[in-house]
Amino acid sequence: MVHALRCDWGIFAIGMMALVVSSFVYLWQAINPPPAFVAFNPYTVTEILREEWTDNGLHFDANFVKHGCDLDRFVVVGIYKGVAQLLPYRDEGGFGDTENRTAGSQTLQIFVPASKLLFNDVEIRTRHICFDPDRGSYPVDKIFSRTAQGTTK
Repeated sequence: MVHALRCDWGIFAIGMMALVVSSFVYLWQAINPPPAFVAFNPYTVTEILREEWTDNGLHFDANFVKHGCDLDRFVVVGIYKGVAQLLPYRDEGGFGDTENRTAGSQTLQIFVPASKLLFNDVEIRTRHICFDPDRGSYPVDKIFSRTAQGTTK
């Protein structure tokens, strides 16, 4: 019986040590959490200057601030009853489809030859490739603007 009692106290002591160590680790992580990954925001839209539907299509101009990252894709998408399709557009500001603008204040000027009667929404979408020292390169997809029957959302 004495021997069985010593074994029970030994197991109890090991259990208590494990509890103390795990509590210390938990408290240490609560006080010093690992840095969380935050996706980089490649740009901020500051002002819609022009959104005008004509018989020929949509004229869209906006000011934005580019923060960083490299432009990988710029597309205009028309959506009708939940079905999306790529739309042609013309950059009236002199930039190419994937021309990488410098950081700072910028103006987007495009014309989309489409009728607003054919679409519930028109979206301007971008994909940028950003870089994080811990994570490496990663894509960031954003909707630059959404126009619903002639009104910006």
